[in-house]
Amino acid sequence: GDTAFYGEYGLYTDQFGLASVDGVSGSEITRIGFVAEQHFGSRLIICGKWKQLSLDVDGTAAADALYSGAEDLSLITAGVTYQF
Repeated sequence: GDTAFYGEYGLYTDQFGLASVDGVSGSEITRIGFVAEQHFGSRLIICGKWKQLSLDVDGTAAADALYSGAEDLSLITAGVTYQF
């Protein structure tokens, strides 16, 4: 069957809203990912996905101390779709 590969990218700024939370004056979250799909006929699809989220926060010293230890989040997902 058919095989598909694709990537995804997203950039989210200032997700903390208008009010300053814990001294945060700006934030940026970056999302990248890669997907592979294998189609078996028209009814069965098996897929695997890798995604990573990275956080960057600007603000006061208290905000830097609170969020500086944030690690990148990596996610791996596998799935099967069967259409009936």
